[in-house]
Amino acid sequence: IVEINETVDITVLLKGDGWALQPKPIDVILTTDRSGSMLFDNPDRMHSIREAEKIFVDQLSASRDRIGLVTFGRNGYISRPGVNSGIATSEINNVYNPYSRTYSAYATYDRSLTNNFLDVKTQIGRILPDHGTPMREGLRLSIRNLIQSARPDAIRAVIVLSDGDYNWYGDPLARGNGYTGYDADDYGDLTQNYFYYTSLNSSNQNMSQYAKNNNIKIYSIAYADTISAGGRQTLETLALSSGGKYYNASASNIEEVYAAIAGDLKTDAGVNTMVDLDYNAVEVNYTIEYNNESNPIFDYVYVDGVSTRLDSYFTDSTVMTIPDLPWIFDNTSQWSTNKKLDFSLGTVRLHQVWDIRYRLKAQKPGLYNMFGPNSTIVFNNGTQTLYLPDLFVTVIPNMIDTTVWSADLNYTYIGENSSSDNQDYYITFDINSNYTGSPDSTITETYYFVTYDGQRYEMDSRQLTYTEANQLRQYSVYVGRLPVGWQYFEPVMEGFEPNSPVISPTHPIIPPAPPKDSYFTLT
Repeated sequence: IVEINETVDITVLLKGDGWALQPKPIDVILTTDRSGSMLFDNPDRMHSIREAEKIFVDQLSASRDRIGLVTFGRNGYISRPGVNSGIATSEINNVYNPYSRTYSAYATYDRSLTNNFLDVKTQIGRILPDHGTPMREGLRLSIRNLIQSARPDAIRAVIVLSDGDYNWYGDPLARGNGYTGYDADDYGDLTQNYFYYTSLNSSNQNMSQYAKNNNIKIYSIAYADTISAGGRQTLETLALSSGGKYYNASASNIEEVYAAIAGDLKTDAGVNTMVDLDYNAVEVNYTIEYNNESNPIFDYVYVDGVSTRLDSYFTDSTVMTIPDLPWIFDNTSQWSTNKKLDFSLGTVRLHQVWDIRYRLKAQKPGLYNMFGPNSTIVFNNGTQTLYLPDLFVTVIPNMIDTTVWSADLNYTYIGENSSSDNQDYYITFDINSNYTGSPDSTITETYYFVTYDGQRYEMDSRQLTYTEANQLRQYSVYVGRLPVGWQYFEPVMEGFEPNSPVISPTHPIIPPAPPKDSYFTLT
């Protein structure tokens, strides 16, 4: 309730949490170097990478996503970490369990795609480093697993990490000549030749192209400073040519790199999001009027840092930096031209909230819906449109406080009445309250159900006398009208004294729906 020529501050929160914004499932293979150089540093590189990969696993959803683990390095029996790499036990700064292990090949499926994330983390903890960097074979196994276990609606990716130049099996990008007569370990560092896979056609010998041909992105991580410029270029090309991303990493940022990749794999909630707040037409006393010079209803007020102000944040663990927030706009020129406030939010991601704040000046008495009937939020290139909810404000001249504001209106009891008839279809609540206002006042009681995610649904409303507002009463609702899931029953009363200047806003009644299973938690 405001007086003429007072200002109204409006906040619009746009939350990326609707059913249409849920991310696609993710299938991802962690393709990890287990060469001897992973034993360098203190704590050693394998330790830092293990912990970062476990954090990555925790950022995905086991109910929706799948993760696999492929490692590449030494083939055969390894009696202890680094035994074939010339690394003494005194130089190893990590705990390895098992201390010895046999790998069946140069690259192995330590864990095929699964939603058993605990097992994936267990297998990450069992990686045993030793001599050799057969990256080409590690990528081939990873891509093949994603193809053979394909889910048509899933985002598919390989995350390859290495701290040295590739060697055995040769060039992952299939540069130079392809051979079938050499052993895998005949290929040296950056030889520009490669082992030719007879099971793959010529266009798939390049692992980046093999991935791209099968709608798989490669994310590559060059770890530490033991990789040559040519090796880094190979990792970068693998990623960018397949539509993925390339990262340089060290112990100081490897956890952030894996977290960034996890965020990138999660799909956008809505793209090309446009907010169009249109005040050309305004609902005044339930009638559409036009806001112009001959009939001024609202005016836009610019205040630096206050109106217009846009900010954004995430309600979950998503980490994403949006430059220069909060954004401050002066929409005076646009308002003067067309009585609109338009904003481009770009991409709205799952669990992201956009906070839009602006100030209007009320110029005419009446009951106003603060969002014009043509105000919309449009996203996904205009294919989906949201209309803003009703927001009523009463503008009055010469507002004076009256004794109505000193009245108390309290609920003393709300409880489910299990003795009602037709319990399979109706649920009945006993309600008691006390009201200390005038006996001549009129009272409206409105009944809401609030779902677990904060959505508020109005069911019914009724007028109460002063006496009825101070005695036990009942409300029954047909279960078929209610949304699915856990929810709260929330009655709300508004009391109005005789001669009060306040105008009661009205709300639409939700129409009956087919019967649904519903569960209740009472306030």
